[in-house]
Amino acid sequence: MNRRLTEDALRATLRAGDPAQGVPPLDATERAAMRIAFDAATPLPQATARPLRWAAAGALLVVAAMATWVLREPAPPPPETVEEAAPLTTRQLDFKTPGGTRLIWVFDTPGPKEKS
Repeated sequence: MNRRLTEDALRATLRAGDPAQGVPPLDATERAAMRIAFDAATPLPQATARPLRWAAAGALLVVAAMATWVLREPAPPPPETVEEAAPLTTRQLDFKTPGGTRLIWVFDTPGPKEKS
């Protein structure tokens, strides 16, 4: 019930402070004149801005793609001969700790090159 009283009190306060209270509503000609004045004061949207932006973005994309294609580095030529690698020599070192952990190291080293 308290909420209803609060709403009624708020409504009465707002109506008492209404500056347009007792003023008759606008007639059709006054409303039309106000609408014309409002429309005249409103700036028109820029119809050409959006297509120009898209055209500029497309041109920039084309320029970037062409620059990437033109400025790319040429692929290195394929090697003419492939030299065979020397065979690897494998050595292994086994180690066992007192706690039972076993370590195995494998060393791969290139062997001597064969002379042809």
